[in-house]
Amino acid sequence: MILNAPDLWRQAYGNIYDNKGGMPPGVDGLTIDGYADERAKNLLVLLRANRDVPSPVQRAYIPKPNGKQRPLGKPTTNDTHVQEVWRMILESIDEPVCKESSHGFRMQRSCHTARKDSKYWSGTKWFIECDIAGSFDTIDHNIRMGLLEKKIDDTKFLNIISKMVKAGYVEDWKYHNPYSGTPQGGSISPLLATISLHELDGSMEKRLADFSRGKERSRNPEYHSSSLRAGRLHKKIAQEENQAIRSKLREQKKVTQRRMLHIPSVDQQDPESRRVQYCRYADDFVRGAICPKSDAEAIYRKIEPCLQEDRK
Repeated sequence: MILNAPDLWRQAYGNIYDNKGGMPPGVDGLTIDGYADERAKNLLVLLRANRDVPSPVQRAYIPKPNGKQRPLGKPTTNDTHVQEVWRMILESIDEPVCKESSHGFRMQRSCHTARKDSKYWSGTKWFIECDIAGSFDTIDHNIRMGLLEKKIDDTKFLNIISKMVKAGYVEDWKYHNPYSGTPQGGSISPLLATISLHELDGSMEKRLADFSRGKERSRNPEYHSSSLRAGRLHKKIAQEENQAIRSKLREQKKVTQRRMLHIPSVDQQDPESRRVQYCRYADDFVRGAICPKSDAEAIYRKIEPCLQEDRK
C-alpha cells in the first residue's frame, strides 16, 4: 500500500509542513520545504529495492522546566518524510487497541483529557505519581520489535522501523551508535514509545483488578448515628406545636447537621474495600488509591519491581 499510494505521501508531507518543528534541516542541510512528486518517487525506488538507509539524526538540546536539558534529534528531509508515512500506518493499527487510560501522543487525546479523566476519581485518598526516567532512551530494541511483530507480519515494513531506531545520532560532528531507545525528535518516536508503554497499561489494569475488592466502603458509625439523630429531630419538629420548643429542636438539628458535614459518611480506612485508578500521559502516570495509607505505600514500593518484571 505504501509503495502504491502517492496520495499517502502527499498527506504525510502536509502533516510535516504544518508542523513548524519539522522545518529545521538535518545532517544533510536540506529542509522539507518544497514538496515534489519526484522526490517521493525516488524514495519509493529505494524502498522497493530495500536500499533506503536512514541517516543519523542531528542532535540538539532544549531546556526543561527543571533546568536540565532534553536531547532532540532532527532527521534528514527524506527520513522525516518516510517516518511520517510509517507513523500514519502504525497509528491506524495501534489506535483501536489503545487503553482508555492512555492519553499521550494519541488522536483526540492530550494532557487535558488526562486531567479530565482523573478529575472524577471520587473518594480517592492517596495519589501515587510516577515518572519513568529516560523512557525514550532506554526501551530495548528487541523488545519493541517483538511487540510490533505481534500485530504486523510485513517484515519489510518492520525492517524500516528497525533501521530508523538504530540510525544513531551526530553530536559535535561525532557519530554515536544507539543500543536502545528511540531518538526524540522524529515524528514516529512518540508513537513507538507509546506502543511499548501499552504493555505497561495492560499490566497495570490487571494488577489493579487483582488489588481491588469490596463493592463499597462500610458506613461510618459516627456519621450514621448523627444521621439518625437528625431524622428523629425532624420528626419531633413536625409533631411539636409549641413554638419555643420547636425553635430549640431546630437549633439542635442545625448543630447535628453542621457536625455531619465534618464527619466522613464511610469508613475511610476500611480494609475490606480497596480501589485503585490509573492514568498515563507519555512516560508519566498516576494511580489514585482508595485504601489505608499502608496499602498505598505498599503499592508505591511494588511499582519499580513491576516495571522491571514487565520489561523482561
